Amino acid sequence: MHKRLEHYTHTQFLDLITCILEHRTQDNEEHLAWITQFAYASQHPKATDLLYYPEPGADRSAEGILEDVLAWRHVEDLPGFQGCLAIPGAIKRAECLSECSEADLRVFVSQILYASPTQAAKRAAWLRRLKALSGHANPAELFEHHWPERKPRVAQILVALRKTQQA
Repeated sequence: MHKRLEHYTHTQFLDLITCILEHRTQDNEEHLAWITQFAYASQHPKATDLLYYPEPGADRSAEGILEDVLAWRHVEDLPGFQGCLAIPGAIKRAECLSECSEADLRVFVSQILYASPTQAAKRAAWLRRLKALSGHANPAELFEHHWPERKPRVAQILVALRKTQQA
């Protein structure tokens, strides 16, 4: 079971975190194996703290924990998820944000938000696709905006994009 983060898809790793948080097993050994796998795959120095002893004000949801892992990996210039260099198929086919599922949008925005410096060309292409979907004049500014929390959050960016499309 010991896989690195780059061997997971976004959805698979989010499912692992959700299983841990919701304690989806009666077997304590299996639960401990999931926690160990999370720590191993994320490589985060405070992996179990993210799960059980978060910083004050931290988002304790599976999505929030995943975003903390991705932010740390971005700073450390570690690879992202398997297949994270491609635009999700549903995002490619959509003509506007309302045609995209929440899950696909979260994955796509996460990819843009936590793209490594070596992925600059891909990030630019992803931002052009996001501009076409949302109608936002400059979606890159949403990713550089200083949100009220300590870093941009995927949910805040999605809300801002939807407001642009509704206007």
